[in-house]
This record gives sequence, structure tokens and C-alpha cells, in this order.
Amino acid sequence: MGRKLLNCDGWGLCDVEWFFWDCSNQQLGSTGSPLQFQSSTNRPFVDILFDEPIPSNVAIEDLALAIDEEFQVYIESEQINLTFKAQVYSYNETLGDYGGIRIYLD
Repeated sequence: MGRKLLNCDGWGLCDVEWFFWDCSNQQLGSTGSPLQFQSSTNRPFVDILFDEPIPSNVAIEDLALAIDEEFQVYIESEQINLTFKAQVYSYNETLGDYGGIRIYLD
């Protein structure tokens, strides 16, 4: 984690390594973000879910995730390259138990 513009320091996404995670075999304490597809458009996305409540003294806008530079990841299980677009992704309180960030991939 970290921002590319800040030498991979701070809150952001500097690099990613994809690994397969079997959603049907979830266990408490497992980490990972499975590749999912939006049902109406079949557009791929990943959710980064928060695992505890957001402290009351943290502003929602401070939870945004910045990707400073576009990069691609090869998804072996799907035999495709997907692109993480450079932009700021907002916190979404409706994801998971404590909210998270959804990143649509191209």
C-alpha cells in the first residue's frame, strides 16, 4: 500500500499482486479481494472491505483511496489483463460490514 507520488508511502495503492481466493471457502480472518463481475454489465471489480468500524474522529473523505498511476494486473484464472485506472476511489459505507472501496477494472 502507499501512493506512487509519495514513494509508496501514505494511504493509496502503489502496487498489487493478484492471487486467487476461493469465495466459497471463506474463513474468519481470511484476507483477499476476489475478482467479481457486475451482473448487469459483466464489468469486473474488486472490493477492499474494512474489517472494523470507522472511528468517529475520521472524516469520510479521508478514507478515499488514491491510485496515482494506471497499471495492469494479469488475472491467470480468467486469462485476462485488467487495468486499475488512476483516480481517487471513494469510501462506500454499504459494502461489507464496515464499508469499503469498490474499484472497477477495465
